[in-house]
Formats: sequence, structure tokens, C-alpha cells
Amino acid sequence: MVIKRATVNDISYIELIERACFEKSERYERSLLNTLLGNQEFLTIIACINDKPIGYASAYLSELCHESKIISIAVLPEYRKMGIGTIMIEEIERNALAKGIIKVALEVRMTNFEALKFYKKRGFLIRGVLLDYYGPGKNAFTMEKILRCPREGRKNSNDQSSKNSIDLASKY
Repeated sequence: MVIKRATVNDISYIELIERACFEKSERYERSLLNTLLGNQEFLTIIACINDKPIGYASAYLSELCHESKIISIAVLPEYRKMGIGTIMIEEIERNALAKGIIKVALEVRMTNFEALKFYKKRGFLIRGVLLDYYGPGKNAFTMEKILRCPREGRKNSNDQSSKNSIDLASKY
């Protein structure tokens, strides 16, 4: 498998992945994808096996705010549970750390149990709720992961910050 930075030449592959992974109302329009691919503050990567695009992830990396926000991550259904999503998140985290960014945040639908399990396993903690984020009655959790302690310059497993985590969705 190869992970590479996506370019505007990859937009049709990303659209195919979006169609396979998201409901129509949750897919990004081509204009937004062009923005993600053309703006250097966004890192958009694409995962390929034998030159076939099988997943992508995009994140905003803000050096000014010292945080990153995962905008989207998707892996074709037939390639899930093979570690591809983990590799893409780790690539985003490496790029964030290289820019001095210490926090990664994201939103996830409250009913997307597989994604919740995936993010929690990778050290993300639930921090809040966004009502109607995906449309009427379609709420989201905000999640975050601290990559390292700012003063100590070392990785943080989120153990210290977990006491500040909102104890919602203990069943998730």
C-alpha cells in the first residue's frame, strides 16, 4: 500500500470513494474537494493498493491554533478493517506534529458505532455533542486527541485529559 499526498488530478478518485462511503447528503461537492486539494493548509492524502485508490483522508492543519481537524476519512468498504484508516490517521498526526500541532479534532455521527469504536481505539475522546450537525435529528459527537503535551514536548496518551472528557455514550 502507498499513501501519497492527493492532488487535483485525484479528484475523480476521491469522488468515487465518497460515493461508495457516504450518503448523498454527506458527500463533499467537487468545489469543496478542489479547495481541500488546492489549499496548502489542508493535507489530503490518498491510499492506493496496486495503483488503485482505496481510501482518502483530509485534515486542516492550523499552525496558528496548534490544532488539526480531520475533515473526512473514508476507506472503500471492501478494504476496511485492514489498518488503512489507522495508517491515514497516523500520517495526519505525523504531519501535524511536524508543524507543532498538538491536537487533532473531528466530528462523527452519534449513530456511527463502527467509526466511534475506530476513533476511540486510536485515542480520541468524546468532548461534546453537536445537535442536528448532519441534519435534523442527526447529531454528532466532537472528539479530540492530544498528540503531545505542549510544555513537555512528548506524546500524551490522553490519560490526563480523559478526566475532562464528557462521559456521554459510555455504550459507544
